[in-house]
Amino acid sequence: MVIRSNKGFYVGDVCHVLSDEVYQNFWGSKYKFADGLITVNPIMHLAFAVAATALGPGEYYDDDGNKYYADAGNIGLVPLELVEKRNRLGFGLVITTPGVATFHSWEGIFTIKLPEDILVRIDTTW
Repeated sequence: MVIRSNKGFYVGDVCHVLSDEVYQNFWGSKYKFADGLITVNPIMHLAFAVAATALGPGEYYDDDGNKYYADAGNIGLVPLELVEKRNRLGFGLVITTPGVATFHSWEGIFTIKLPEDILVRIDTTW
């Protein structure tokens, strides 16, 4: 999945940064909290990607030792344009470089490629 941003990206559990309106009333009501590409505003090309972790809620680490708090049991890629709860950005990884990022999840293993060739790999299977 490809996500674009003019501000940068957040990687982590989307419950920490999305507004309640987007999280509950949009992703929950419209998409039934399904994994995938969630288009919030097609006109502005605003979307986020999300998938469930293999073991549900918990603390997970990427290959570089960064910690991700997955309180709702998911890992996502959110453009900073959609981040409402800025005081919770510390629950994941933030990069303030605009551009294009890709999100891939397979059986609880997440591979996220961010601008500046930053590669994040999070294994939630153990």
